[in-house]
Amino acid sequence: MLPIKILAIGAGGLQRALTHQFVHILNERNLYNGGIFVGQPRGSEKTDAFNRQNGVYHVVTFDLNGIHDIQQITSVVGATTLATEAGREQFYTQTENPLDLILIGVTEAGIAKGELAMDVLDESLHRYYINHGQDATLTVINTDNLRNNGDVIRDILINEYPKRTDDYEYWLKTNVSFLNEMGDRLVPQVYAVPDEIKETAQAQISGSDALITYAEQMPATPLILEDLDNRLRVPFGELDDFGVVVIRQSIKP
Repeated sequence: MLPIKILAIGAGGLQRALTHQFVHILNERNLYNGGIFVGQPRGSEKTDAFNRQNGVYHVVTFDLNGIHDIQQITSVVGATTLATEAGREQFYTQTENPLDLILIGVTEAGIAKGELAMDVLDESLHRYYINHGQDATLTVINTDNLRNNGDVIRDILINEYPKRTDDYEYWLKTNVSFLNEMGDRLVPQVYAVPDEIKETAQAQISGSDALITYAEQMPATPLILEDLDNRLRVPFGELDDFGVVVIRQSIKP
């Protein structure tokens, strides 16, 4: 099994068809060796499906002309619900691993103080600091459609959440990079996918897949990341053939 190096807060289709698929491709190309542990903020149906399917799911790329590609994704190695205290503790336990990245994608409404996903991110970062010390570094990426999303999340954590200790606050400000991100791929809800597409896809997949993800083709530039501190250890920038861009300058409009 892949070592857990990425935590993902959120279990939605965009992450499955964008960041999780890119991590899968990096692993396949031997450019990375890391798995993703997923935390589902509400409910447990996706968590149960991930664990039942050993993290394996399929991304079906289609348009009105039919299916263009079906890719089996194997980058997810575990999952838990965040809706219960026991589930959250299981998620926090993963911070004992030497992580490279925390992903958070929960819709724009979930990016605010007191929202479950932000509470979990706040606690996860503190647990990581406790487990690995003041020399540890980490990167956070938000995949929601929120302008300057990295800056927004950093400001919420530093300015709106209660201060823990001076040392931790210094670590959070200096050793954690909150990357501004722009991501784009259309991932419709399953009910909006034409029946003939779903039937054709199911016929080509061995067994059932409760996490099958239908997506339109990747746009020319599906992911842009602003890595000002050159701290991102997941080599998304190696996927230039997919149009992924990682730059060390501002992407603010």
